[in-house]
Parts: sequence; C-alpha cells; structure tokens
Amino acid sequence: MAASPVEMTNSYVFHIDLCGLALHNEIKVHVECEKTLDIRYGASYNRDALTKKFDLPHNANVDSASAVFHNGILFLTVNKFNRPSQVKVVRVSKAENIS
Repeated sequence: MAASPVEMTNSYVFHIDLCGLALHNEIKVHVECEKTLDIRYGASYNRDALTKKFDLPHNANVDSASAVFHNGILFLTVNKFNRPSQVKVVRVSKAENIS
C-alpha cells in the first residue's frame, strides 16, 4: 500500500492494496475538509468496514478525484490545481513618530 501519493506532472496517484476485496461497490471514498481522503471498504453482515486515511497535498484539486478498482488495487487520482504559485509583495512603509 502506498502511504503517500506518486506525484505526476498534473496529478497525484494513490495505489491502495485492497487485497481480498472483489467488488468495487464495497468501496466508499470520501474527502474530509478538502484535505483528507477517507477510504472505507470490506463491510459485510458480520464485520465493520475497514478504514484507510491519507492526507492530500495542499495543491490537490479534490473536485477532480476519480477512482478505478482493478485486481484488488484501488487507483485513486487527484489532479493538481493548474494555477501557478503566486507571490504577493507586501509594501513596507516607514513608521511616523510612534510614542
């Protein structure tokens, strides 16, 4: 299981091993507070769901999240925001006589 995403040029990709799981509809993925992925899986009549949580990078666009389940692996992709880092210049002025 990847504890952190693989960083691609325009996205982050999580490879999450859900070995033993057969059906994609047993997986629920939620985004909490736009910064944490919450993955629940494997719930059945005789056991509770298992949970895995991952912190998202600060520039992850959670609205673009998509997931594919294949051969026991959940591939979860979250695009990066396309805006360049902006630097704001703060003007410093000289204080007048402060008592």
